[in-house]
Amino acid sequence: CASVANATAASYVAEPCLVVPVADGKVPSSRLYAFYQVKSLITSKGEIGVAHSLDNGVSWHHLGTALTEPFSLSSPWVAYDPASQQYIMIPDGHKSQHHTISLYSTSKDDFPFGWKHAAVRGSEAHFMDTSAVYHEGQWWIFTTDDSDYFGQSLHLFRASRISNATYLEAFVQTVLPSGNGNWCAQQHSTPSRKPTACTVVVFLGQLSSRCPVRSHA
Repeated sequence: CASVANATAASYVAEPCLVVPVADGKVPSSRLYAFYQVKSLITSKGEIGVAHSLDNGVSWHHLGTALTEPFSLSSPWVAYDPASQQYIMIPDGHKSQHHTISLYSTSKDDFPFGWKHAAVRGSEAHFMDTSAVYHEGQWWIFTTDDSDYFGQSLHLFRASRISNATYLEAFVQTVLPSGNGNWCAQQHSTPSRKPTACTVVVFLGQLSSRCPVRSHA
């Protein structure tokens, strides 16, 4: 980090998330932002740093620390939410022992700084590595639970408004390999239940399911 302008004293940076900002409904042609974990040498914990590029990623300028908490943060996911017209960040606070999906928001004017805690999705599960996709008016939130006795499992939540914690809890499915090369999303169930025959396609920018999606009580 010593070779980057405005460098933060850090032992390493990792897990970047690339963001193309939105201005008046239009995407600027050359400006890019990157958010990433910074292991601070001063606080000895993970913080979220931010850099920008004005030449399509050829060179980068470290702007400083975007978000810090009393516990370590990593794996920032950042995107623009068209419903609230704000930017949303979901960092990973897994090592803090906080069993939540914590969501932060900031306005277009304050971006890439000004992050404020907006919502939290609490659970007995231990969520980590959360990301989301906005598709046809819905947010699809993918997160990993590593508290399961049988190992890690990938969970899928659906929400019409990602900035509302109530909606984050409205729909929940467990995403599992179906055994035939597809991914299967099934109703939250006991580990003994076999996956049902359905398909969730996410890597090609499509989200579809032949399974019924029901609210998680």
